[in-house]
Amino acid sequence: MDEEVADIFGPMKIADNKNARNQHDPFSKEQLQTIFNSPLYTGCKSRRFRTVPGYTDLSNTSWYWLPLLGLWTGARLNELCQLNVADIDHEEGIPLIRVQESDEDQRVKFGKSRLVPIHPELVRLGFLRFVQAQRQTGHKRLFPELKLGATGYYSDQASKDFNRYIDRIGVKTAKTSFHSFRHNFKDACRHAGVQPDTNDILLGHKLPSMAGRYGDGNVPLPVLTEAICKIRYRELRLEHVNGYRGAGG
Repeated sequence: MDEEVADIFGPMKIADNKNARNQHDPFSKEQLQTIFNSPLYTGCKSRRFRTVPGYTDLSNTSWYWLPLLGLWTGARLNELCQLNVADIDHEEGIPLIRVQESDEDQRVKFGKSRLVPIHPELVRLGFLRFVQAQRQTGHKRLFPELKLGATGYYSDQASKDFNRYIDRIGVKTAKTSFHSFRHNFKDACRHAGVQPDTNDILLGHKLPSMAGRYGDGNVPLPVLTEAICKIRYRELRLEHVNGYRGAGG
């Protein structure tokens, strides 16, 4: 039975290194389908009983958006939890997320800010409409329900709650967590033929060996957008996901 929780899906402070795959697995196609066919996306009994089918729509919550953002951006969990509304922007007519540090309470691993174009599937699901609703409501932070934890991360409680959720829907293993979405994203980039350097830049990785020693390490935004638009999860069906349906839920 679900527990009442104020926050969701908190920090996974996992080193991005050559042994990362030994620490976490990507979600399998069956696990992904189970997550996105669960009551969180098809209707649940209530905010408290999120794994029980029902008629409550949670498309105006971070519970709903964080897994989708993890899958389609590859961003680290805390990078998503700490987003401000102003971090969702446009440049050159391209909708994007600014993953960046601030003087206040935003942190980025390696201190390296980046731009991540917003995948068309997130647009289809109403992410930009959700952002606009948060902006019109006057929220500074995209997910104001997520509070800064004792460790200084907005995602402190969140990973525990996400792990609890996927455990209760039968997806949790010893090597799966929110961080698994980063592995899914990296694999999707690889399968789409995205250049390794571009893949690493989108994920906020340090460029490896000699590649990191030459050039400025930047990729033009249109090139990043082209890469993002190539990404597909061909065996994942999301047609049933209605997307954002308004601030009233």
